[in-house]
Amino acid sequence: MMIRNISIGSFDKFWYQVAFFMMSFYLLADMLTGFSIIYLGVDLKISLIYKTLLFFLLLILLFNLNSKLAIYFLMAILLSFIGCFTSFFIYSTADYLLLDFLTLIKIFTSILVFIFLNELSKVDLEFFNLKSKQVLTFSYTLITSNLLLGTLGIGKMTYKVGDGETAGSTGLIMAGNELGGAFLVVFGYVLFQVWNSQKYKKYYIFQAGFTLFCGLIVSTKTTILAALVLVFFVPLVSEREKLLKMTLLKLKVFTPLIIVVSVLVYMILDFLERLNLLGRIMWFYEKNGIFGILFSGRDVMVMERMNTYLDNSSLFQQIFGQGFRIELSERYMKSSTEVDSVDVLGFYGVIFLLFISFFYVNRLLLAFKLMRNKSAIDSPVVFLISFLLLCLSQISGHIWTSGTIAIVFGVLIARCQLEVRLSERSKVIEK
Repeated sequence: MMIRNISIGSFDKFWYQVAFFMMSFYLLADMLTGFSIIYLGVDLKISLIYKTLLFFLLLILLFNLNSKLAIYFLMAILLSFIGCFTSFFIYSTADYLLLDFLTLIKIFTSILVFIFLNELSKVDLEFFNLKSKQVLTFSYTLITSNLLLGTLGIGKMTYKVGDGETAGSTGLIMAGNELGGAFLVVFGYVLFQVWNSQKYKKYYIFQAGFTLFCGLIVSTKTTILAALVLVFFVPLVSEREKLLKMTLLKLKVFTPLIIVVSVLVYMILDFLERLNLLGRIMWFYEKNGIFGILFSGRDVMVMERMNTYLDNSSLFQQIFGQGFRIELSERYMKSSTEVDSVDVLGFYGVIFLLFISFFYVNRLLLAFKLMRNKSAIDSPVVFLISFLLLCLSQISGHIWTSGTIAIVFGVLIARCQLEVRLSERSKVIEK
C-alpha cells in the first residue's frame, strides 16, 4: 500500500504533531480552568477555548485526509442542530442557544477524534499507533497528578458532610462524574498494558492497588466501582478467545473479588452509620426502592422528561429536539436528567439519539468481535471500557455529553483500527 504524504503546506506532519500534543495535554486545560474558578473566583474559560481550537484543528486535518467525510461530518452537526435553532426563532431563548451548540460539539468530539484517527491509520499506521498511545499515557499522568494534588487538599472536595467536614476530592477538575469517566478510560488502558506486558506483569498488583487508591480519592460511586471492576476484569478480558469459557484465572479472580466486595460493603455501611446517613438511606430505600437509590432520584426526572417529550412536544420537536429550553416545560426546571439517552432525546430528538446510539453500540460490537481473536491487541480493553461507559451513561450520565471524557474515549476506541489495518495488510500480502 502506498502511503501518501500527510503534510500541510511545507510542514511534514507538523500540524498533526500539534493536534496530538493538544490532545495529550487537554486535561491540563481542565485543571487550569478549575484552578481559576476555585482560587481566582473567575472562570477564564481556558478549557473551552482550548478544546474549541483543538476541535477545529482536527476538522481541518480531517479535510486534508478525507474532504468528503469531513463535509458529511459538518452536515451531521448542522442537521442535529435544527431543533435547537428552530426553538431559538420560535421562543427567542438566546441564552439556551450557545449551551445547545456547545453540548452538541462535546457529543461530536469523540466521533471527530475517532474519524480523524481512523483516516490517519489508513495513511500512516505507525504514526497513528505511536501518537494514540502517547495521548492515553499522558492523560493517565495528568489525571494521576490531579488526584495526588487532591490528597494534599488542593482543588475541589467531592462531598461536604457537615460541620466543615469533607470527603473525597476531584482535584482541580470540577466535574466529578466526568472525571470518573476519564479515570475509567486511562486507568483501564494502563492496567491492560501492565497485565499484558511480559516485563511489567509482575507489577500488576501494585498498579491495581494504586488504581483502587485513586478511586477512593475521588470517592464517587463511579470512580470506586470503576476502579474495582477494572482491577478484576482487565485480566479476564485479556484471555481474549477464552473470555466466555470457564478457566482457572476466572476462579482466581472471583474469589478475591467476593472478599473485597464484602469488606467494602462493610466499610461503607460503617462509614455511613458514623455519619448518621445510614438511617436516611434506609428510609429512602423504603420509600423509593432499589431504583431510587441506584438513580439517586434521577428516575423521577426521567419520568417527567419522557412525559414532556411524549405529551407536551410537537412531532417536529420529537424528531429534531428542542434544546435545553425543554426544562421550561417542567416542574423540576433542571435541563439534565443525568441519563444520557434521555437527555439526548429531549435536546436533539429521536433521529440524533439513534445516530449516537448506533455509533457507540457499533464500536462496542466491533471491539467484541476483534477481542475474540487470539492475537487481539487493544480490543479487549476497548470492549470492557466501552461497555462500562455505556452502562454509566444510562445510570449516572455525563458520559456522552462530557468534554473531559470525549477526547480520551475517542482515542481509545480508535485503537481497534490498529487491528483492522493489520488484518487488511495480511490479506493483501496473502493475495
